[in-house]
Amino acid sequence: MKYITRSDSVAKLNLSTRSLHALQRTGIATIGELLNLSLEELLNLPYTGGKNAAEIAAALKECKLIETEDRLCTFASHEGEKTPLRFMDKRGNWYCDVPVEDLGLSKRPLHCLENAGILYLSKLLTLDETALLGLPGMGSKSAAEISRAVKSTALHPVQESEEPLPLKSSENTSTRQYIFQSIVHKLPLDAGQLYEEVTPLLAKQPAPLQLPISPESELQKALFQLPVVRSAIGASILENLDRAPYGLALADLQTALPECLNSASQLADLLADMEREGSVVKQHGATYEKSLPSVVDYVSSLAKEQDRTVLQRRLEGKTLGEIGEECRLSRQRVQQIIATRLKKAPKLSEDRYAAVFQTYNLHEADFLLGFNVPKATYHYLANSYKRGEQPVSTLSTDPDVPAEFRRAAERILSKNCVVIDGERIPCRRSELGEYVLRTAGAGGMVFEEFVQRYQHLLERVGQQNNPKLSITERGYANHLAASHHVLWKYGQKLRYYNIESYDFTALFETLDLGQYHNAEYSTLKFFRAYPELMREYDIVDEYELHNLLKKICTPEAFPDMHFRRMPNIEFGKADRDAQVRDILLAMAPVTNVSLAEAYEREYGVLSKTVLSNYLKNFDPYYHAGQYFIDVPALPQMMANRLQQLLTSEFYLLSDIRKIYEEEFPKANPNLLNPSH
Repeated sequence: MKYITRSDSVAKLNLSTRSLHALQRTGIATIGELLNLSLEELLNLPYTGGKNAAEIAAALKECKLIETEDRLCTFASHEGEKTPLRFMDKRGNWYCDVPVEDLGLSKRPLHCLENAGILYLSKLLTLDETALLGLPGMGSKSAAEISRAVKSTALHPVQESEEPLPLKSSENTSTRQYIFQSIVHKLPLDAGQLYEEVTPLLAKQPAPLQLPISPESELQKALFQLPVVRSAIGASILENLDRAPYGLALADLQTALPECLNSASQLADLLADMEREGSVVKQHGATYEKSLPSVVDYVSSLAKEQDRTVLQRRLEGKTLGEIGEECRLSRQRVQQIIATRLKKAPKLSEDRYAAVFQTYNLHEADFLLGFNVPKATYHYLANSYKRGEQPVSTLSTDPDVPAEFRRAAERILSKNCVVIDGERIPCRRSELGEYVLRTAGAGGMVFEEFVQRYQHLLERVGQQNNPKLSITERGYANHLAASHHVLWKYGQKLRYYNIESYDFTALFETLDLGQYHNAEYSTLKFFRAYPELMREYDIVDEYELHNLLKKICTPEAFPDMHFRRMPNIEFGKADRDAQVRDILLAMAPVTNVSLAEAYEREYGVLSKTVLSNYLKNFDPYYHAGQYFIDVPALPQMMANRLQQLLTSEFYLLSDIRKIYEEEFPKANPNLLNPSH
């Protein structure tokens, strides 16, 4: 007995060459197309005589048809049984079968079905309206009536409490159906051959068998070893691996197995055999990939020696010009050979890197270091694909690539790095210096201490003799003073401060530095005026404030600000003596100490600094421990005009002087003084 399905080729009937050709020339290629013909239609086929038709009919009688449609997997008949039976769908669900006489059909379609041996609904579920029209005596109206009846008939699941379907003495029919439907819809195999191999195997099994088949059972092992099954699983594995650029793990391949063959150990044994045969390779002990030829293998297989030479040299990294000179070809011809042959290449083992190469900016040295592959791999990719633009750093955290690719990215990123306490630091002077500041400089240190700590770090990572990392004290001090990771202060003291982590909007708004004109101030004035603001921005003294403002106040935003010797700032063009004279005019007679203290209050400069450096030009006004100065009289007309212009309650002296100069450009500037 031979088992066939509707999708099988007519060649499976083992017909004579004449009969086979007669069918093929009339467009009949499958068993299903042949079964749709009546005997009369078969006899009337072109090129087919009575002898050929008889041969075809006899061959069909020697076969048993197995239905394998998507919805159901049932047998062509119920072996003539007249009692309601059960059937199983492709998911292993049992339903109560329905006799065709209970479908409410009229006599004509009912007789057509009975004459064709179709006695139950399960068989009708495998036939569409076109297949019904192929039954002897079936007309379009009858076929349409049957189709409507099938669609309107509800399927009733078998209740768990009901007794299992009884087994026949010769074979376990329900188990056979379950195995058949479980395998045939998941694996690429010959359904008839499967049926032939499964049937005698089940005949040897003791009844009754429990469904589903338990994992790692003797029956499951026996099924796995069937040649048709084993071959189909191997073909399915290769098909799945062909769609997986990074391979599949054993568990992933196991999910593609039919339920009755879901054995991890049997699958592992099969994969081991396939690995020995060279059809699959195991990557890093974790995933399986389809074994493919390498680009070197492909190049070696080319028939023309010139093509082989051109590609071999290109894979070695030779330029088009160098290859052309060696092979006596133009650059254009060399490029043409490379492009043509690579375009015609089959899928190669190097293509597993194609997606990563097209996504990330991987140069040759980095690629070879990270992935530990031959140069030919990189040059094949570079000549076949466009290099990506994303930084390698993002590859190390890409969840869509294998772990081995992320490890490759880590190796690339670490090539010029040192690892300190688990942290990867680029092996550059600026980065190592920043690490010292960040880890040891939060509380402040003098520059000499920084140098000592930096040298100690170099020794710790074995880079003390690297000239690229050495620092000169004077040069690097200037570098740190300008760094956005440092607040630099008087006496070469410094403190780690990450400027880029702050939003300085509130600082600028509160200080309102744009209000100051033609004056010199110490940042101590601002530091004292806004203590809460200073705490908010973690500024500990006027020197840090001076250094911070110097780094964040750009010339574009503050063109009139000039950062003088720490902690002084000049706004516009300042006259220090004029600032002292204004205070002297307002306070005279006054002692030097009181004058210095008043200057500190107004401009933020420490009184001891004022006493030491700011009062020397005023010695002529100093008598008997006090400063005396005559105040020139302001003409009444000018005083009245200023009263009209100065309408606000508060003005900076610099603002009043600016108004005075604009209103009286030719007047003596000394006429305007605080005494007025």
